[in-house]
Amino acid sequence: MAGIGVSAAHATPLAILPDVIDWDELRRAQRQEAAYYSVITLIQKLVGAVTITLTGTLLSASGYVANANLVDGLQPATALGTIRFLAVRSRRLLRGRYHPGLSTPSTRRDTRILSLLAKRRAQSGPPAWCEDISTGTNLHRTLLSRIIALLISANKLEKEMIACSKSYWVLTWAR
Repeated sequence: MAGIGVSAAHATPLAILPDVIDWDELRRAQRQEAAYYSVITLIQKLVGAVTITLTGTLLSASGYVANANLVDGLQPATALGTIRFLAVRSRRLLRGRYHPGLSTPSTRRDTRILSLLAKRRAQSGPPAWCEDISTGTNLHRTLLSRIIALLISANKLEKEMIACSKSYWVLTWAR
């Protein structure tokens, strides 16, 4: 059961994030996915590091004996009490992490945000970063043509390398 709770605690913020990004784009007229995802990832890593450090410190201070030959395999009473305390605190944290009143999902609201964004995008045309400054052509077409040219040249290079390796092996075996 703990695995379900922990996975929900990790998945819920990431499930809400696309709606937040759309709302922010509607408000600011600019998408910032990378900023949001990098901040969420940084927070998750910091919280994980602090939690592991704090848990290890509390367990060692309570007399927890790791990988030791204990009499009857029992830990000291203080260590068992600390483990129980940490388990109760984590359950309470997971239970109260997301209060239902903070963010109620609304399909109508999300649909309205997406339709407003679609109207804005249709009126403004392609984003500024899609236009090639030097030629005024669409950058997607330019990139696609460059990728195709790279693939063709890579194919030619591969054929030349195969021909060279065949001639190398022929020369090696002829000796």
